[in-house]
Amino acid sequence: MKKSSPSVSISSQQISRNLRHFIGRFHIVLFTVLVLGGLAFTVFTLYRIYASAINVQPTQSTAVNYDITTIEQIESLRTRNDSSAVTPLPNDRRTNPFTE
Repeated sequence: MKKSSPSVSISSQQISRNLRHFIGRFHIVLFTVLVLGGLAFTVFTLYRIYASAINVQPTQSTAVNYDITTIEQIESLRTRNDSSAVTPLPNDRRTNPFTE
């Protein structure tokens, strides 16, 4: 007697039904894994961008030269402790509390 081999036939309806059952059963786990994986990828990508920005060499700075007249004008300005000229406050309107 010859034995017949069992035939395995899988229909597309059976595959889709099993897939829906699997997703329905593990949808919370799948969602959590996808969100955490996306978050890990985002953090890793941002870290790589940040780390590459730190290693950038600064560009050469240009020398700044002030002319003598500008330096003299800055030195002629009065300081905070110089009370020789008091700013008069108007009496007919509100005063600005941020003025000296």
